[in-house]
Amino acid sequence: MTLPPGRLPLRELHWGRFLAAGESCVWIRWRGPSERQWFFHSGRAVEGVVLEGDGLRWPGHRLHLERGVTLRSGRVGETVFPRAGFLRRLMPEALIHVQETKWCSRGVLVDEHGGRHEGWAIHEVAVFR
Repeated sequence: MTLPPGRLPLRELHWGRFLAAGESCVWIRWRGPSERQWFFHSGRAVEGVVLEGDGLRWPGHRLHLERGVTLRSGRVGETVFPRAGFLRRLMPEALIHVQETKWCSRGVLVDEHGGRHEGWAIHEVAVFR
């Protein structure tokens, strides 16, 4: 990366991964001056994915995520590095103030044939200030 992490043109980052028997999904949504989105279903890049409040949908598929359990919520400087003074001093100030919420949720992927694939997801929203 040629740009320091604290200078990324990023306002909001949504990311997650879902795993079920024989199925996987990975998503990254980058919001800022230039918006980007990547999504992979079982290792294949997929276009036309819509992130919704309770999951994602793409042609022929829907991933529903339950509310789940909050794993971590707060500023990165307080949640990731609360007692690691040495490491915290190495982090760019902009990253210390990122507000993040990370969840672990049960999920159900419904495929184009109506098949239901139950599994688990870890997903996060990070807001850069």
